[in-house]
Amino acid sequence: MVGNRDIARERARKARAAKPRTGWDVARERARKAQAVGRPAAARPVRQNPRKYVRRSRFTTNLYYTAAIVVILCTIVGLMFTVFFKIDSVDVTQSENTPYSGEEILAHCPVRKGDNLLLAGMEDAGNQISSALPYIDRCNITRVYPSTLRIEPIPAEIMGYIRLPDGFCVVTSTSGRAVALTSEGEAESITALTGLAARFDGVGQPMEVDSPDDLEIGAKITRALGKYSLRATEIIFDGRHVSFVYDNRIVCKLGLPTDVERKAEYASVILAQGHISVYESGVLDLRNPNKNIIFHPGYLDRDKEQNTE
Repeated sequence: MVGNRDIARERARKARAAKPRTGWDVARERARKAQAVGRPAAARPVRQNPRKYVRRSRFTTNLYYTAAIVVILCTIVGLMFTVFFKIDSVDVTQSENTPYSGEEILAHCPVRKGDNLLLAGMEDAGNQISSALPYIDRCNITRVYPSTLRIEPIPAEIMGYIRLPDGFCVVTSTSGRAVALTSEGEAESITALTGLAARFDGVGQPMEVDSPDDLEIGAKITRALGKYSLRATEIIFDGRHVSFVYDNRIVCKLGLPTDVERKAEYASVILAQGHISVYESGVLDLRNPNKNIIFHPGYLDRDKEQNTE
C-alpha cells in the first residue's frame, strides 16, 4: 500500500524532473553517482558564480562606453582644430591717436585669414606688431567666436627725448622703449629728458639707462602732468631729486619723486589759473606741498626790455 510519504516523494521527484536543470544540479547528480560507485566526485562544472558574470559584463560595458566617449571627444577636438573656427576676418579697432593705418598694422600681423582661431598665437602676434611699429606700445588681440580676430593697438605715450653723445636724440615712450631717432632740431616740440645717461640699441628696443628707476619716474611725472593738462618742456634728473620746466620759464622743483600727482595738481592750480604772470620766470618750490609752496620770481630778459621801454 502506498503511503502519504511515498506520494510526497514521487511528487518531489516529478517536480525536480520538470524543473530546468542547472549546472549545479548536474554537478550534484555526478557527485551522487560517483559516491555510489566508490569514485571521487567529479570537478565542478565550468560555469561559475552568476554574480561574477554580472560584474564582468558591467566592466566590459563601461570599458566600451569609455572608449566610445574618448573616440568621440578626439574626433570633435580634431574637427575644431582642422575644420571649424577658421578666421574669416581680422578687424583693427584703433583710436584717433594711432599713427598707423589699419592696413599697416595688418601687414605686420602674422595671423591671416584662413588660419585656425584657436591656434592663433595672440601674444606673439601682438609683440611682432609692436616691434615693427614702434609708435604702438602694445596690441590687445582677442578672439571673437566663431571666426573673427580683433586687434586693438595701444599708441605709445611719448615721454621725451634723450640726447646721445653723438648729438642725435632718441624719442622715448613712457614704457621705456625707443620709438624714433632724430635730431635735436626736429625734437624741439618734445620734452627734453636731461640728466639721463642712456644706451641706444635700436628703434623699438628698450632704452638702457644708468638708473632704471629714472625712466619709471619720468613716466610717472609725464602721466601726472598730462592728467592736469600741463606740459613740461624739460624734465631734469639731478641725482635723487627731479624738476620740470614749464613754458621754458618756470622751474618746478619736485624734490624726491614721491606724491608726484599731488604736486602736479598744486602746480596746475598755480600755473594755469594765473597766479603767476606770463611775464614772470623763476622757481616754483613744490618739494613740501603740505607746508609751504614758495615761488621765487624773476623776469624774462625780453620782458625786462619791454618794461624799460
